[in-house]
Amino acid sequence: MTKSDLELIGSYLGKSWDGKSSILRMQYDNYNQWKQMEWAGFYFQYIVQKNNDNTFIIPGKSFNNTEFDAHWVESDMPLDVKHHSNFDSKGKPNKRIILNDVEAINSAIDVFGRFGALVVCGDSSYDDSGEFKIWHDTLKDRKSKYVLEGEAINRKSRMRKVLTKLTHLDFYIIDNSNVNLLGGFQEGMKNSNGDSRKLKYTLNISSIQPHCTHIL
Repeated sequence: MTKSDLELIGSYLGKSWDGKSSILRMQYDNYNQWKQMEWAGFYFQYIVQKNNDNTFIIPGKSFNNTEFDAHWVESDMPLDVKHHSNFDSKGKPNKRIILNDVEAINSAIDVFGRFGALVVCGDSSYDDSGEFKIWHDTLKDRKSKYVLEGEAINRKSRMRKVLTKLTHLDFYIIDNSNVNLLGGFQEGMKNSNGDSRKLKYTLNISSIQPHCTHIL
């Protein structure tokens, strides 16, 4: 993927995404991920899919029961399509990008020789008051088993993003030369249905440089 490819993708992203408007747009279009709390990442996937001109196969190929977000046709490469907040809810630089399942990425590299991560980055505002979570939960109407369990044990919920101002697009290539630089995430954690989550890779932006970048 080249800088011109990123420029094309950037041309239909806009400058900022409001959480409520983005979720309502996905819901209106019957996009099945509108209920997800990490709405910005799924909104990016939704926008890429909506503007796809056969550049990508969406969804992508599956490995070990894990489906990649897309498959880049020209380069025959599995892709993750991600949103990354430049700063966390406390204002600290956020250097870690959460990628896909460890086993799936390893298998993708074995088969295709490499794996790509298309990442849109932004400065996010967070739901300090909790109003956005209440709004989203009300829109979803029904709480999952995981949410009900969390309420019962007073488990702290992650703070939601309410807005993200887009700053740049990055494209990373992961292969056997740098996969060892990736970290791990979510060992011992559970999904909303109570099942254990698969271990995921994380990419530290201080350790691995993007193949190309486009400023939005």
